[in-house]
Formats: sequence, structure tokens, C-alpha cells
Amino acid sequence: VMEYSRYAALDMPFSTGWNLSRIKDDIGNTVTFKYSYLGDFTSSYTQDQWYSIEDNIQAQYAGDLDAARDYMESFTPDARNSTETFNVADFRSLLPREISYKEGKVLFTIENSTIKEITILDQAGTQIRKIVFNKTANDLNLPILALAPMLNSIEVKDANNTTIQTYDMSYNTVTYSGNVNCDYWGYFNGTTTNPFCYLPDKSFTAIGYNGVPFVFNLGNNGNRTPDASYIMHNVRKSITYPSGGKTEFGFEPNIY
Repeated sequence: VMEYSRYAALDMPFSTGWNLSRIKDDIGNTVTFKYSYLGDFTSSYTQDQWYSIEDNIQAQYAGDLDAARDYMESFTPDARNSTETFNVADFRSLLPREISYKEGKVLFTIENSTIKEITILDQAGTQIRKIVFNKTANDLNLPILALAPMLNSIEVKDANNTTIQTYDMSYNTVTYSGNVNCDYWGYFNGTTTNPFCYLPDKSFTAIGYNGVPFVFNLGNNGNRTPDASYIMHNVRKSITYPSGGKTEFGFEPNIY
């Protein structure tokens, strides 16, 4: 038997997820799950998202063929950068707090909306193991978005809080200054001017009345060109294991 508790995003009239609250087997063993509610969080911004070229036909002509014909002989296309407001984060933040079972429990310590520690206790409440997640702030300078921190290392501690294993992470770094923009796939491309300007400048031609061409220059000076060096910034470079072994990661840009 598995039971679930409802979870809904902020301002949503319907459930956007279901959180597991209890598992029970056929002989009565039960595992229960508890969560920490971290409060509502909303962050919004408006940006240009696409080029819009429209016929601009008025709805009132739909039932009058003569008027519609006259209008179509003289209409002018309409063009603009279309904007939309995005909720970058709009949710009720919910993270695991405790998992309880017959032999003990697992406790989760939360810091800055991320898991800082996982502590495993026996039936008497004595620590068996503790897993510590050491992090550092992501230094990409986005004026609106709060980026998740980067994981530097994982420490496994024994019952006496002595570190017995460590997993170290390293990251690629690229020198830059200012706010950042991204390429077509969302990776940093080294451009630091016009933050959140995602429409490259383009020229479009639309045909109006009597075949008259109309030229529209749209965009907001956005630069979405990928850069093979800058996409590497803050991308994981390696993981070093307690045994001394290491996994190294290699990446390459998207090609189109």
C-alpha cells in the first residue's frame, strides 16, 4: 500500500505533483515521509521572445465580404517584437525532511533551499552515518535569476562525525565580467551586454496590398551564437573519489 499527499504549484487550482507520504507492506512494516515547506516564491520578468508579423485584419469584416475585400486591398502588415512575462520560479518550495522506518530514520537538513546534510539514525536515535554536501555560489551574474549553488564536495562521516570518505568536484572556469547572455541552447556564450536580449536583429519582408512589399527590421540586438570556450564555464570538469581515482568529463558545443 502506498499513500500520496497532494502538492500544487502556487496559484494553481489543480495538483502539479503528488508527494509520497507512506509505504506499507503486507506484514505491517511502514515507511513514512515528511517534508519541509519552505514558503512561496515568485520571480517574474518580461522579455522579447519572438518576431511577430501579422496581417492585422479586423474581426468586424468577417461577415461582410465587400468590406473585407475593400480592406484587403489596402491593409498594411503589422510587425513587432512580441514580449511575454515569464514566471522564472513560481512554486511552493517543498523538500524532504524525514524518512522514518522500523530500524531508524533519515533526517534532511535544508540550507538555502537545498539539501545540506543527510543524517542516518538507528532505532535509538544514534547517528550511524552523515552525508554532507559542501557547495559554493554560482558566479554567473544574472540580474534576475538566482542560480543554484555548485556542489564542491561530498563528505561521508561515521558515528563520531569523523570524515571517512570524500568526493571532490572540480569545474571549468572562464574569465568574464558583467551580466551574461546565452546561446540558442541556453549556455553562456561570453556576451555580457544587453542582458536578457534574446532576439538577434533580422530583416523581414511582408507583402501588403496590391503586392506592395513592407520591410521590417526586428530584434533587440541579441547575440545567441554559441562559443565553444564560454559554454564550459562552471561545467563540471572532474570527480575525484575516496579511492584516489578520478572521472574527467569532456564537452563539445552543439553543431548546427
